[in-house]
Amino acid sequence: MESVPYRHLGTVEAWPVSDPSQRLLSPIALGFTVPPVTCTLANASHSLDDVLANELAASGSNAKESSFDVAMNCPMDNIDVQLSLADANDPGSSNGQLAPAPGATAGGVQVQLLRGGQPVQFGQAWSHGWSSKGQQAIPFSARYLRTPDPLVPGDVKGEAVLTADYR
Repeated sequence: MESVPYRHLGTVEAWPVSDPSQRLLSPIALGFTVPPVTCTLANASHSLDDVLANELAASGSNAKESSFDVAMNCPMDNIDVQLSLADANDPGSSNGQLAPAPGATAGGVQVQLLRGGQPVQFGQAWSHGWSSKGQQAIPFSARYLRTPDPLVPGDVKGEAVLTADYR
């Protein structure tokens, strides 16, 4: 949203019924300023517990799911918020599996993000609903997911971008 500067809309002419020669001309102008209403999302970091190779023995298996929240702070109530997630290192991905981030050394395993117990669909927006003034938590969970690639021990890292849109 943006502000609209004052604009001349026209002129109103009025006069008393008893004396039409006493005309009064009044210009009409309209303008308004809409304050920006932006909720802020805090950076969040989450670490999964270490996992053993036998817990991820087969492709498609998962382990060590744990919950975390992303904090959203809104300046006022009743902002209709739509949220979406994207993989920071593979923006075209849609499957909820985070591509290895810089510093990842493991193989055959990725981090999978979940919302409401189901894998997220990157790029697909969902309604957070109407905001509350102040801080509110956006709940997620993450887990390890075994891929078909050979399992290689090391660090597993992934990064996602959470975007808020307003209506």
